[in-house]
Amino acid sequence: MEQILIDYGLPPEISRLPLVESSFNWAATSKVGAAGLWQFMDNTGKKFLTINSYIDERTSPIKSTEAAAELIKENYKIMGKSWPLAITAWNHGPGGLKKAVKQLKTTDIVKIIKYFESRHFSFASENFYSEFLAALYVEKYADKVFDVMAPEEALIFESYTLTKRLKPSQIFNAVSITQDEFIALNPDLKKAVKFDLPLPKGLVIFVHPDRVQDLVDLSSQKLARNRAI
Repeated sequence: MEQILIDYGLPPEISRLPLVESSFNWAATSKVGAAGLWQFMDNTGKKFLTINSYIDERTSPIKSTEAAAELIKENYKIMGKSWPLAITAWNHGPGGLKKAVKQLKTTDIVKIIKYFESRHFSFASENFYSEFLAALYVEKYADKVFDVMAPEEALIFESYTLTKRLKPSQIFNAVSITQDEFIALNPDLKKAVKFDLPLPKGLVIFVHPDRVQDLVDLSSQKLARNRAI
């Protein structure tokens, strides 16, 4: 996630924002329909991600982070290159904050929090940037805040873009992977896996690096068979 943000020219510290939004729970949903680590709403998510009845890329840590990078970079430009405002806009939206800047004639987040009056700019929006700073602090000084922390083993993966429509079951057979292992790397495809629905050509999936060649071979075999016919 840090590398994705760096690739977009953004501070890697923004990768701590999901701690505020979802506690890094890819399956998190809100009562208003936000989903995933970054809590994208459906309409906003569809600007950058595939969201339909069987694929929801909001729940993919990698794909949703790429979308978040695009949106945060957009917010940063809209909010006059102010990081406090760009981060707050993630929760409140840039439109509402632009009204605050215009009304108070300031881009100072402290003054906006203190003096801006709006029924929409309430507890969540007022405290969002402070919560982000708190998340940064806790992560930076985790060894002092917590007694013992045992990090989980990192998932090793590599991306692969499908060159043919494939059912999840075909992928499982080709790369010798279980459903649970596949979903752990591709949570956005959980529903598609459940009903074994065809995954479209061009879809990016994640598999263990030593299994990528198996997918290449599978696609090549199918293409060869089609040419023979």
